[in-house]
Amino acid sequence: MKIGLLHLSDIHISKNETTINYLIPKIQSTCHFELNEIIKLYIIVTGDIANTGNSAEYDIARLFFEELQKNIKENNNFINSIKFIIVPGNHDCLFEASDPVRDALLLTIKADDVAPEIATACLKVQDNFWNFYSGICGDIPSLKISYQIEDKLSLDTSIIFNCYNTSWMSTKNEADSNKIMPVSSLLSYEKRPNDIIISLIRRVGLALIHKRIIKRYLKIIFCSLRISYYVVMNIRHHQKKYYH
Repeated sequence: MKIGLLHLSDIHISKNETTINYLIPKIQSTCHFELNEIIKLYIIVTGDIANTGNSAEYDIARLFFEELQKNIKENNNFINSIKFIIVPGNHDCLFEASDPVRDALLLTIKADDVAPEIATACLKVQDNFWNFYSGICGDIPSLKISYQIEDKLSLDTSIIFNCYNTSWMSTKNEADSNKIMPVSSLLSYEKRPNDIIISLIRRVGLALIHKRIIKRYLKIIFCSLRISYYVVMNIRHHQKKYYH
């Protein structure tokens, strides 16, 4: 079985736009020949779908992804499965209203691990993103800081996506260099030799993780992948002009 990975990132949909569907023929034409050779397609979207995290931006995004999926199926007869794998970026957080409680909680996070109640409060700025996620991907993961998606390719082979939400502590002005990815969020898997593991990590978030944790964080990721095929998608952040 031949599978395909279509990677999209930093779309930055503005609420002032009515549609971005004009991009669909460009995407289709760019990878038309590759799409004709595969049976299963994974569309990987690594954050900053919206520009400000506004719900109106996600309404446009939902229509775009639904039309993209429809267009690919209509133009590539051999594809029988299309699945979206999505992680949020810092622009997928809504910072329109001040939240003094969240701001105070962020200042208290200094340890390698974080209480679930604190994580839940900090993740509230991504509520619009997760509502959009449920409409495109289905069930929302119970742990939103990191989550694992497994898809069977054959009896002895799976593809596993390790999804890291490195924007869960994002703020309007990303000057703070003391961001934390809790140790408990590091994902592991009972590996088999033929499995494929892909880890999705946005560099804009990863670059802000506290230096005391970063070496340990990456070491655990790479050690857990040692005996399987793996890809780590480390996404470069956008230019400063797009920041909140």
